[in-house]
Amino acid sequence: MKSVIPLLVTSLLIAIASAAQPLFIRRPDNAIAMHLRVFGPAALWLILLAAALVRYGTRGLWLLVGAPFALFGPTVWSMYVLGCTLGEAPC
Repeated sequence: MKSVIPLLVTSLLIAIASAAQPLFIRRPDNAIAMHLRVFGPAALWLILLAAALVRYGTRGLWLLVGAPFALFGPTVWSMYVLGCTLGEAPC
């Protein structure tokens, strides 16, 4: 049986890089670039999670450890955009 540890490490690296990128990368002026920057790493992490679940079954659930880091940015950005759309956030 193959180990899920290399995928777990890769998943955590992607998730932490996704959460830490606002600290190191300047916010783009273009809305499309911002969407890609926020949702790109999360999409990559979700694809990796799906591949691990297909290949390893229930052992692939260990990749969910990175979920809070990988999904924090898209969640906050979606709430911000929704707030701007509804007019309740200072945009």
